[in-house]
Amino acid sequence: MRVSTCFAIPCFFLAGALLSGCSTDFGHSANSPTQVTAQFKGVIHGGQQPISGAHVFLFAANPGGYGQSSINLLTAGDGSDPDYGNYFLSDATGGFNLNGEFTCPAGNPVTYLLAMQGNPGMAAGTNNTAISLMAALGPCSSLSSIPFASINEVTTVGAAYAFSGYMTDATHLSSSGTALALTGLTNAAANAGNLASFATGQANATTPGSSGSGVTGTVPAATLNTLANILASCVNTNGSTASGDPCGTLFSLATADGTATGATPTETATAMLNLVHHPVATAANIAALFVLNTSIAPFSPSLTVAPSTWVVGINYSGGLNFQYTLQPPGLAIDAAGNVWAVNSSGNSVTEITGPGASANYFSYSGGHISHPSTIAIDGLGNAWVANASGNTVTEIIGSGSTASYFTSYGGASVLAPYGFGGSPLSLSVDGTGNVWVVGDNGNVTEIIGTGASASYAFYSAGGGFGPEGIALDDVGNAWVTANAGSSTSAVTDITVSGTTPSYFSYNNAGIYPVGIAVDAGGNVWVTDQVSSSMTEITGSGAGAGRITYSGSGQDWHPSGLAIDGAGSVWVADLGSSITEITGSGASAIYTYYSFSGISSANSVAIDGSGNAWIANSNSTVTELMGVATPVVTPITAGSKTTAGKLGVRP
Repeated sequence: MRVSTCFAIPCFFLAGALLSGCSTDFGHSANSPTQVTAQFKGVIHGGQQPISGAHVFLFAANPGGYGQSSINLLTAGDGSDPDYGNYFLSDATGGFNLNGEFTCPAGNPVTYLLAMQGNPGMAAGTNNTAISLMAALGPCSSLSSIPFASINEVTTVGAAYAFSGYMTDATHLSSSGTALALTGLTNAAANAGNLASFATGQANATTPGSSGSGVTGTVPAATLNTLANILASCVNTNGSTASGDPCGTLFSLATADGTATGATPTETATAMLNLVHHPVATAANIAALFVLNTSIAPFSPSLTVAPSTWVVGINYSGGLNFQYTLQPPGLAIDAAGNVWAVNSSGNSVTEITGPGASANYFSYSGGHISHPSTIAIDGLGNAWVANASGNTVTEIIGSGSTASYFTSYGGASVLAPYGFGGSPLSLSVDGTGNVWVVGDNGNVTEIIGTGASASYAFYSAGGGFGPEGIALDDVGNAWVTANAGSSTSAVTDITVSGTTPSYFSYNNAGIYPVGIAVDAGGNVWVTDQVSSSMTEITGSGAGAGRITYSGSGQDWHPSGLAIDGAGSVWVADLGSSITEITGSGASAIYTYYSFSGISSANSVAIDGSGNAWIANSNSTVTELMGVATPVVTPITAGSKTTAGKLGVRP
C-alpha cells in the first residue's frame, strides 16, 4: 500500500495553520486492505470524569455514496453491537486499547473514534445511553503513528464542525469516493485538529502551525469550550431525557432540521452535528442551550454571555497581506484544497498549501505580478492572475519554491489594437484550459493555449459598458457583467459556435452588477453593490426570466459570490457577514452568518470540505467551518468539457 510522505507524521496530528491540500494517493481501486498491528491506546472523559464501560468503535468514511453508514474497521473486540459491529470497552479509568485489531480498507479512508454509552463516574450500574463522543483521526495509514488519543466533548465539537459536509449523524460519515471527495475528507480531518487536539483533548487558542509561520490562525476556543460544556451537561448524567433534564433540553433544542418540530437526536454527537448544520438559531434557542453551559463547566475559558450564533471560524492574520479588490473573486481554491488569494496593494499572490503544522505560505511577487485584481485556477492546478497594472495576465505554473511564471499574456505588443484595456479586471478558466479575461476597455479576450504558442480571440462585452466580472457556464458560454453606473447596465452572454460568436444582453440586471456565478442548473447569479440586490437570470435568450433578491430587509451590500455543492448561493457582504440563499424566488430563504473576524467581506469561496473562505478588507482571511456543502474545485472543473459539475458535490 502506497503511503504519501505527507503522512510520515500524520497530517491530522499536526493539523494547524490551515487544512489545505494534503496530496494523498487516492487510487483506492488499486490498493488492497492492510492489517495494522500497532497498539492504539486512548482515554474517554465526560468533562473531567472518566467514562467506564463505553463501547469504543473505530470507524472509517464510507466511499460508497453520500448518506451511507460508516465502516467499522475493528476485526475483533470485547463485544459486538448488532447495529455497529465490533467494539472495545473502556475501563474504570476511561482507558481503552484497540490492540491493533483493525484493518485499513482499500483507498486509505479517513477514520474517527466513536465512544457510545457508559458510566460517567456515577453510581455503579449507571449506563448513560445518551453518551456519544468522537475524535477525528485522519487517513487509516497513519493510525500506527498515533501513540494516544483522547475522546471528550471538545474533540466531539471539533470533529462535528470539520466533518459537517460529509456526516449526517454520528455513525454516517461517507462520500462519493471520487478523488476530490477523498481529498475533501482528508483535509476535513486535518481541520478538526486545527480546532482541537485529540492528543490533549483541549481546544486550541491558535492553530498549531501558527508557531514560526508568521501567520496566526486564531481559534474561538471559548466558543468551542462552551459547546463542549453544553454536551457535558448531558454526558455527566444518567441520560434522562425528561423535560427539564440536561439531555432532554439539549435534544429538544438540537433537532435534525433546526426547528422546534424536527426529529430529536438520541445521543450527544449527533446533537452537536445538528447544531453545526443549523448554527443560526433563534435567540431563545441559543439562550436555552447556553444555560446548560453554566450548570456545569468543565472546560475553560468559555463564553460569559450567550453568542448570537453557533458559527465557528478561524481568522488568519499576519504576514499574508490579504486585501480585497474591487473585482471579486480575490480568492480561488484548487483541487487539493489549497487557497490562493490576491493582494492588490502588495503586488503579490499568496498560496496556502499543506495541512496542519506542515502548512506552507508561498508569496508570489516581483515584476511578474502588478496590482493583481482576480485569480482563477485551471484544471492542471496552475494559477492565472489578472494584473490591473501592466495590461497583462500571469500564469503561475506549479507552486511553492519550484513554481515558474509565464508573464507574456497580454501587453500592447501582443494584443494591439484590442488589448485588455488599461486594466484586465476579471478572468475565468474553462474546461479546456482557455482563459477568459475582461478588460476595462469593454472587450473580452480569450487566451487559447499556453506559453509562447498561445493565441487570442476577442469579443465585445455589453455594448461598450464597463465590464466587471466573468463566469463560464457548463457548456462554455461566457457571462459578463458590464455597467455604466445606470439602468443601461447589462449582463452579456457570449456564445461561441465554431468561429462565430453570438451575443445576448440581459438589461436591467441591476445598477452596478459586479459579482457573477453560474449554478448547476445553468442559472446566472449577479450581485449589485449599488442597489443592494442580486439578480438570478433563469434560462437564456429572449425567454429568460429574472428574479430579484433584496436581502430580506437586511442592510445588504452584496459583492462576490459562490455556489456550493447543494446549489446554495453564498454572498460576501461588504458589511460584516456573508449570506446563504437557499431556494429560489419568493420561497428563497436567507441565512446571515456573522462572525467577529469578518470585516468588509469582498470575496467568498467554498472548498471541498464545506468551509467558506472570506477575503476581508483588513488583510485577513476568515474560514467559516462546516457551514456549506462541499463543492467540486476548482471552478473550472465544471466548465465546458465536464458539463454538470458546476455547483455540485465532489
